[in-house]
Amino acid sequence: MASTHAWRSLIPGTLALALLVACSPDGGSAPQAVAPAATQAVAEDALADAVASLRARIIEQVPADEMEALTPDQAIALATDEEREILSTGFLRFNVDAPATVHVLLSPDSDIAPFWLAERGFAPSGQDALVDVEDDFRGWSKQVPAGEVALGVPSIEMGVKPYIVVVAPAEAGSAQPAISNPWPGTMGIATATTGVRVFTDDTDELDGIDPALEGLALLQTLEKREDEAGLVGYFRATPYPSGADADHVVLTWSGDSTSTQSIQWRTATGSANAQLRYVAEDGGEPVVVEANSVELHTPDVANDARVMRHTVALEGLEPGTTYRYAIGDGEHWGEERDFTTAPPRGEAFTFIYMGDAQNGLDTWGQLVRGARAEYPQAAFYVMAGDLVNWGERRDDWDLFFENARGVFDTRPLVPVIGNHEVDQGRAELYVDQFDLPRNGPDGIEPERLYSMEYGDALFVVLDSNLEPEPQVEWLDATLGASDATWKFVVYHHPLYSPRPDDRGQPEQKAAWVPVFEKHGVDLVLQGDDHAYMRSHPLRGDEVVDSPADGPIYILSVAGTKMYEQEDAPWVARRFTDISTYQVIDIDGGRLEYTSYDVDGTVMDAFTIEK
Repeated sequence: MASTHAWRSLIPGTLALALLVACSPDGGSAPQAVAPAATQAVAEDALADAVASLRARIIEQVPADEMEALTPDQAIALATDEEREILSTGFLRFNVDAPATVHVLLSPDSDIAPFWLAERGFAPSGQDALVDVEDDFRGWSKQVPAGEVALGVPSIEMGVKPYIVVVAPAEAGSAQPAISNPWPGTMGIATATTGVRVFTDDTDELDGIDPALEGLALLQTLEKREDEAGLVGYFRATPYPSGADADHVVLTWSGDSTSTQSIQWRTATGSANAQLRYVAEDGGEPVVVEANSVELHTPDVANDARVMRHTVALEGLEPGTTYRYAIGDGEHWGEERDFTTAPPRGEAFTFIYMGDAQNGLDTWGQLVRGARAEYPQAAFYVMAGDLVNWGERRDDWDLFFENARGVFDTRPLVPVIGNHEVDQGRAELYVDQFDLPRNGPDGIEPERLYSMEYGDALFVVLDSNLEPEPQVEWLDATLGASDATWKFVVYHHPLYSPRPDDRGQPEQKAAWVPVFEKHGVDLVLQGDDHAYMRSHPLRGDEVVDSPADGPIYILSVAGTKMYEQEDAPWVARRFTDISTYQVIDIDGGRLEYTSYDVDGTVMDAFTIEK
């Protein structure tokens, strides 16, 4: 290939971060001794403890209004000598059986040199690599003796991908040093050549590499560890901090929709507004209930790190009944709101379905409030995942709840987990903030998937972030046990994708579609692809004449992030760059579906009759 310097200019002026070989205290090249008992868990704990201590020190010593603008120099100045050492040597380790030149190829995600770069003796090598088409990973190198090599964190900034490591002989023409005992053990060892993956847990590939590094040993690191030592960019300020009064009021169901209602809200810590008073609209004695109150600690929210989440799960309600409720301290009560329980089976109802909100939550707020104003009869809202862009960041959830003010406090939300709700496999803030049915399959975290009935309809919520097979038996049993006239399945990642890069989910499709078809699912509601698409009725990947023969698959987007689409034989209607909401009316054996944009223009419509 051409010299790397020909394509280095893709990212002009970038000074990437270097990770360091552990050296003797006097700056020599002898590797530091590492205790044999330093297991992976112990080492991980040491790094996590050091980062946690630094974050706590920043909270203590840096004013809240200055945390967002914290610089790397300011952050590292607060570290102890021990913490600096852990940050310099505690990210990954491996052994070489002969003297070697270690090349660390550093992500272009940062242009700030780390504090340890000069201290540990790495120098720019000019031997770079091109990753994922356009990312110029910049080379730094150092010679090391045989033994253990210990490298530090890729950055103390958030959002900087880990480096990759190439190991060469210390002297040209010598034998390739063997790599052993890589830690963490989930890293991989490959050959540095075009097309090889650079991370073991991500699809980024090596698209080009300096000829001098071609064919050498490549240590594939873990992309998911990019924020493991994040200090700079970790702290953010929410524009909507909590107060003594209740806000972020949201209705969900955790039980029977005809006789229960869950109500959740937020206050600042110390607020006495942890009680709920409710009464049937047509009369009766008000009932006061104490909430289940739990502190939600999100230390990255600099100006509001601790809030209280309050939940009341009402039971024994009457079907089809409107109740008035207010939140207060037992003496003083706030704004009166209302909710209505599901009607008896067989009565007509309307619900609204939306795809990803995710980006542009203020614009989405206009859409969802407009839907509420135009269709006040809608009983609840289904959202097919990616409610927010950063599911692990509470300030993003604050934006979501603020923009849903006046909607989800009177009409329940039926949410789905999207990939943006998940961080490191968990969906903690999603689970913490919504009280949902706990009737999913054994072995899967409760509330990630569930089922519920409303009127003469069954709704089954799946989690397309998880492996599909463990959900199949439960899905089959849940659909099979229901005699509801209408059956809906909701999840995030579409099984039939109109994206040009074919983002269909083959494993989920193979596992779930036969079950949908077996049990007569009517509509499959999806998100993720940031466009609008409705399929023809499908069975076995083939277009069929009637929805009675196979489900209709729909995906939509409610936010401002948009993707391109292309035609496919199974596409009945598609369009791009338009945020929509979908109104679904059910009356006995008739379903009317209408898709609207923010201005109320009809974008799609169809009817199913049984």
